[in-house]
Amino acid sequence: PPNPQKGDVGIFETRCNDIAKVWNDYAEDYKLTKVKTPISKDRMDRMKAALKEFSTIDDWSKIICAVGLNEFNLGRNDRAWKADFDWLFHKTKFNYRKMWELYESTNGENDGFKQAGAQSSEDGDAFPF
Repeated sequence: PPNPQKGDVGIFETRCNDIAKVWNDYAEDYKLTKVKTPISKDRMDRMKAALKEFSTIDDWSKIICAVGLNEFNLGRNDRAWKADFDWLFHKTKFNYRKMWELYESTNGENDGFKQAGAQSSEDGDAFPF
């Protein structure tokens, strides 16, 4: 029998790739690693829950913008660790939510380099708001 959700899969795949394009634009500005496109099926599977929660490209532009609001994410830490695309979609850490909250808490102002209290970590555990 035909798959009635086949059209939805195409829309979802397009949305994932659009988010990757937004990431790559910011990654270039922030000197972060770009993500390869088209997005792999494994990556799309990891993105599924996040896209149910934040469905628009505008939401994802804000989330990805917030990565750069925290200098820790940009490698200014004792290990020179930097955030990457997959870090946003860590399946138990919900880093995309933390970035949304950071964006909202700054009203979208790019003053993250002045925010001494905003810290994240590789595994996304330490992010006090």
